[in-house]
Amino acid sequence: MSGLWVKLPQFGLFFALGVYGKAVFSAVARHAVLAMPIGLACAVLGIHWQSYQSEHQEWGYPSFLLIAISLPIFLYALCSIATSMAPRLCSPLTAIGRNTVALYVLHFPVLLALIHIGPVHQLLLVVLRHELGRWLWPLVYTVAFTVFALAVKKRLDDSRFAWLLGLPRG
Repeated sequence: MSGLWVKLPQFGLFFALGVYGKAVFSAVARHAVLAMPIGLACAVLGIHWQSYQSEHQEWGYPSFLLIAISLPIFLYALCSIATSMAPRLCSPLTAIGRNTVALYVLHFPVLLALIHIGPVHQLLLVVLRHELGRWLWPLVYTVAFTVFALAVKKRLDDSRFAWLLGLPRG
């Protein structure tokens, strides 16, 4: 039980925010582009202070309180920006979703080309030797392959071979 009393100000703060903080949440949502980096910077500072507290106990509670306030502000601002961008983000994702047949059909031949075409395979090995390459490879490959597959699908749709990547009729 000892030490739990320090949570009372935090709980009181969040209770007050829940009851009286509509204006605060509205302000964060209206100024999300500004609130997001400030919240992130304060959360990182608080996390840094948490690691610093092992030598300086007086920073423990203020750093915890800083994280407890700034991290939700950051996340709320991030969600606010994401929901405002959702219609613009959904349009390309919907286009990709409508063309998944091309992605599924072309995935295996592209992987075979990466493995069996000498210069491409050698380049891939060079990229994967570096840690940054190993981290970025899945993202870069996914984006590049998706663009490639959609371009092939569009090219085939404009030709008499559209049936190759079309859905079965039924």
